Parts: sequence; C-alpha cells; structure tokens
Amino acid sequence: MFRVLTHVALRRPVFVILFWVAVVGLGFGVGDGVFGKLTAQVATVLGSENERALALRAASGNEKRLAIPRLARREP
Repeated sequence: MFRVLTHVALRRPVFVILFWVAVVGLGFGVGDGVFGKLTAQVATVLGSENERALALRAASGNEKRLAIPRLARREP
C-alpha cells in the first residue's frame, strides 16, 4: 500500500497537493460547523465538586471572578 502511495506521490505531485488542499478545505468547513455550535454554557452534574464550589461561592456573597495573572516565561 505504501509503495502505491509513494509511486502516485512521486509521479503526480500536483494531484497529491490538490488532494491535500481539498482535505484541508473540507476539514475547515466541517470544523467551522462543529465549533459554531459550541456554547459557553457548561452543564453541571448534580452533586459534583464543581456544583458544591459554585454553591459555596454563591452562599458567601462573593460573586467576583478570580483573575490569575500570566507570569512571564523564563528562558533557560
């Protein structure tokens, strides 16, 4: 199988490039459709640790979001 693919790639490089351009184009088309359906809402599972943390935060009256600053990377 690899021998046939190698033979086609060496004999018809333009065909192989056009094939990959088509594959990448289809990937972007399908990927855009999938990612376009995503929402920012996250479902919670009853009794999960996340649900308990959200309940504790709501009970404390502190609805502020925690911001974590980015630290500069040190070059080795």
